[in-house]
Amino acid sequence: MADELSYVFSIPSHPTRYHLTPVLNLYGERFCTSLSRAWKIIFGDKFTGNTSYRYFQYTVSALVWIAGKAASLKDGPEVRVFAACAKGRQSLLPASDIEACLANMFDSLCDGSDESLSRAKKAVAINSSIESIRAGFGHLADAGFFPYHEFSASVPEMAGSQTPSIATLLIDAGRFDLSGMDAETAPEAFAAKNVEGLKALRSSLCDEFENEWRAFTWGQELMEDPKIPSGEETSEILKDYVGIGTVDVKEWLKEKLGLNDDQYLGLVAKFIRDRNRRDFKYSLKKFYRLIKSAGGHYAVHRLVMPSSIAANAAYHIVVIDTVLNDSSVASLPAELFTGKLKRGSVEINTLHTHKSRKNGHRKNVVTASVKSTAVAENDDTLFVSTRFKRQLSFKTVIDRWLKMTETIRENPRVSAALKKLLWIYQRPGQQRVRTIAHSIMTEWWPAFLTRISGDPLLGGLPLTRMVIRKTALNGKAELDDLQYAVNTGLGNHAPGPMPFYYMDERGVKSVLASLMRKFLDKWEAVAVGGIERAAEALGLSQRDLDRRFQLGLRSGLDFANVRPRAETAPPEDVETMSFLPDSVRLLPVTEASMSNLHLARRTLETKMQEMLHTNPERFIRAWVPWLAIVQVYEEKLRESRFAKAFETICIAIDSGLERGAVEPLYIW
Repeated sequence: MADELSYVFSIPSHPTRYHLTPVLNLYGERFCTSLSRAWKIIFGDKFTGNTSYRYFQYTVSALVWIAGKAASLKDGPEVRVFAACAKGRQSLLPASDIEACLANMFDSLCDGSDESLSRAKKAVAINSSIESIRAGFGHLADAGFFPYHEFSASVPEMAGSQTPSIATLLIDAGRFDLSGMDAETAPEAFAAKNVEGLKALRSSLCDEFENEWRAFTWGQELMEDPKIPSGEETSEILKDYVGIGTVDVKEWLKEKLGLNDDQYLGLVAKFIRDRNRRDFKYSLKKFYRLIKSAGGHYAVHRLVMPSSIAANAAYHIVVIDTVLNDSSVASLPAELFTGKLKRGSVEINTLHTHKSRKNGHRKNVVTASVKSTAVAENDDTLFVSTRFKRQLSFKTVIDRWLKMTETIRENPRVSAALKKLLWIYQRPGQQRVRTIAHSIMTEWWPAFLTRISGDPLLGGLPLTRMVIRKTALNGKAELDDLQYAVNTGLGNHAPGPMPFYYMDERGVKSVLASLMRKFLDKWEAVAVGGIERAAEALGLSQRDLDRRFQLGLRSGLDFANVRPRAETAPPEDVETMSFLPDSVRLLPVTEASMSNLHLARRTLETKMQEMLHTNPERFIRAWVPWLAIVQVYEEKLRESRFAKAFETICIAIDSGLERGAVEPLYIW
């Protein structure tokens, strides 16, 4: 559909319309017609509406960016691409021009001071933006709209460890402390704190949803009163109301129909419901007076259909309970339940489809039904627990949501595609039916965080759906192997057990700190060997000190025993360990050895960011103990007479790594 001001097209199975107005004003109607035709062919059947619209938004932004650059330049790839598109000859462009434009867009995204294409600052956001543009242009090339071209670019990012869990946010906020815990206690405390945080968040959401449900059920009861006329009948009665500006419509209707205040509220709510279900004539001016007299659109809206508070609460309860990613939750169907139950869990239908991923990799949006000890990646169902102590169950929330949205689904204006979705919504005072995806991110969730800002546990934390999902996976990591398999599949991680630190860098650091404490304890015990009353000075029993001493010797720390004494017999519960060779356990203090020591630390710290989400089991097993040893040696050097020389070397190594003059070590 085109006119002088706008160009909009739609795809029957997608809930959102596609606006090409910015492109129309720059490239002309011929180009828009060609682009809309190609987009319908490409994205009509193979992609979800959410994925299609995301690519579309970035493609439009890219085309507007190209036009802007072309207007400011005399020559260049943007000038040539813009000219060809404006003439409808974009398919005849050389591939090099499209590739050059994409490369320039990537440079624009990476330039922190250039916001002409996007305000993305973080590596993850930049990569997501350029990948969406690349995918949009790539699919158009596959359809022959653009010439075939190749392009790939990304900014190095720190894997998934950048997303914290609630436990990490609590540590950063000073509300949770892992110090003093050992490697066995810390994982349990960390996972338990995530369970506690997620339970508190879910409880707050349930409270809000329960409150909105009570308002909704009260509204349904009010509308069932036989004294209350239908919407059409109220419209006819209002024809006799001529005192606009002088007579209060509420008092006029109450007196005419013999209603009390609650019945009057039911009358207005029933008018809204009937107006939504079917078309009938009414005075718009009198309608607005009616709404105002009942407390406004929002006050009446929540009696008839779900409010934004109810939608936000229900949506995030589903995110917590299913542990699905955001796009999968947004695409859930209205016919959610399959009817199957399994050990306190209910089976739901999910949208089984595919999404484009970086470097051409494709994965299921949803991984799915747990029928054994593994996750079946190609199933399109999922079992969700319904067991929650003193909280609304998942099934109850969904059943109530479907009940609350019945009036919306009965709206004759709603499309068949929208009616099939779980998450549909109408704004107060509006009859247009829409999805909740945009509003929930930009308005409703921030408003919820403001409402719980006074909560002693969660108040003020920067909670996001990625944080919620990581916390849900993280909190379940203390369960059995079946749950590990479920989490691994849902999180799209490598197979195998997933301990708590799989999901959170802070957890690994607590293990590292515990190992460093144990190593220092052994070093200290060896160093004081032969000193009288050393155990008393350290606040230990003699047996504990002897135990640490023997462990220190077997860890290769005999060089620290500056006052040799008669060998103390090891306690029976200490396992015999082989000594390390001198080349490994001894650190000759030279410029080269100190440089290698600090380079090893920086390499291990950098590698940790990457390996926690690619091969965490190996990193924890093979490299975290070495990182603990390296850091302990650094601490000892900083306390020694070599401290100044070592600090100078560390500064030089860090500077070299930053400039690229020094290469990190290779480890695996």
